[in-house]
Amino acid sequence: MKTIKIGAHNVTLKLPYSFPKQDAIAMVDLDKKVIVMEGGYPVAVTLSSLLHEILHMIDYQGALGLWGRDVDEAGTEEKIDALAEALTQVLIDNKMINPNFMAMLKRESAKKSK
Repeated sequence: MKTIKIGAHNVTLKLPYSFPKQDAIAMVDLDKKVIVMEGGYPVAVTLSSLLHEILHMIDYQGALGLWGRDVDEAGTEEKIDALAEALTQVLIDNKMINPNFMAMLKRESAKKSK
């Protein structure tokens, strides 16, 4: 487990995490401030998934309503996915991520969830 700051909040990152019968790589509990992520994926997929959940948290914390309050709202997840993928590419291609954090993501994302 690792704690990351999102806005003024400490958020727990659990990686690897095993979802019981869940079709997701990552999920955020907005109220408990926890992001859980499956292991066993390439680091770019892990980073994109993490950014996706961070975007949900930023939207929720700021009551921005960028993608709607309901994650099932038409296009919500697709919009967040598109932005997370674009940010992932920029951050990786331009080596803009703390090397220690990137090493931790590589190490932890390589572990299979139990």
